[in-house]
Amino acid sequence: MQFVTLINVVNFFSASIKLGLIISIMVIGVHISYRILNAADLGIEGIFPLGGCICAVLISFGVPSIIAIFASILCGALGGFITAILHTKLKIPMILSGIITLTGFYSINLAILGITSKTSLTLASLTIKPQKSIFFGFVNMFNNLGFKQVNSLTLSTMIISLVILAIVIIGIYFFFGTELGMAIRATGDNPQMAKAQGINTDTMIIIGLIISNALIALAGALFAQNSGTVTVQNGKGMIVVGLASIIIAEAIFGRRSYKLQLISLVVGAIIYYLLRQLAITLNLADFLDLASAIIITIILALPLIKNALARKKNIKKPHKELVQTPVKNAKSVRKETVRPKTLAKANDVLPQIMEAEKSLLQEKENIKAKKRILVSQYRVNYIHRKIHLTRSASTATYQKRRIS
Repeated sequence: MQFVTLINVVNFFSASIKLGLIISIMVIGVHISYRILNAADLGIEGIFPLGGCICAVLISFGVPSIIAIFASILCGALGGFITAILHTKLKIPMILSGIITLTGFYSINLAILGITSKTSLTLASLTIKPQKSIFFGFVNMFNNLGFKQVNSLTLSTMIISLVILAIVIIGIYFFFGTELGMAIRATGDNPQMAKAQGINTDTMIIIGLIISNALIALAGALFAQNSGTVTVQNGKGMIVVGLASIIIAEAIFGRRSYKLQLISLVVGAIIYYLLRQLAITLNLADFLDLASAIIITIILALPLIKNALARKKNIKKPHKELVQTPVKNAKSVRKETVRPKTLAKANDVLPQIMEAEKSLLQEKENIKAKKRILVSQYRVNYIHRKIHLTRSASTATYQKRRIS
């Protein structure tokens, strides 16, 4: 088969890694909304192509790609602000707010692309020349080293994507370690507790969604420059891609430190695109979304399945031990069947065992809930302690100046 040749294998992995590095920026944005804020933002499929459309239009008018990318980030942040205002101020449910944003930005994206057209107000797609892309930065250097044009562009894209991704990961990691970042995390963990401690949860949701959608628009701008074409359909299925990457990452690494979570999201995105590339190679691309949906369902249902199997195993285990008990004799060791009376007693005991297991599972859930509340309370107390220390230092400085 042609697929097993060395060149095709290298192209297979390089294409998957290249796309995985770009899309992992979007996955981090999805992780902020879905995991940190615990908000189901469906506006991703409108914001992702928005970043690409803004970037493509500005590049077509001669604007440098770096400035076009910053403009895309600002427009994505504006989209997140709109979604947040619909949810926090107008009290529209988060899912509906995302759907409204998605629906509205579809027409806006058509109009943005239509700016470049002299005959129509709207346009469905626009081409970006590779020479004007940000990924063309190291192409000449690799060409001078003897690489082909295609390979040079691939290597240049991977290096620049990795640099941008590293900046994003470092920035997000340090931001969520600040007082503001801790307040956003506390809002997502327990909004009632955060509000009781004086945190403005509406403001935290707005800031979180602005950051999330800004990253999604950044990924959309990079994705458009990588593919060379931007369409209003670029965001189709990106919710599934983001969630699948997050679930793959959590299935492999679990939820540990935040630093490891960010790195695992990159690995999850690359693995997802490896599977996607494999499906395309095997001519199964039409069934990829169905396969993604099935994988997400199975992984989400795994904890429930494990608990059910463990419960069933624990229920059956006492029954077997009571029905067939090894009886040791001085002369021989043999298994004897328990008499019907003993079996009847065992059947009477089974409901009590089941009830005890239910109470034990409930107790475990209560412990987990208390642990989440304690973590949220610790974060909120940490923020208040820092504020108090800052105010005390300011007061002491003011009094010193007043005395002097």
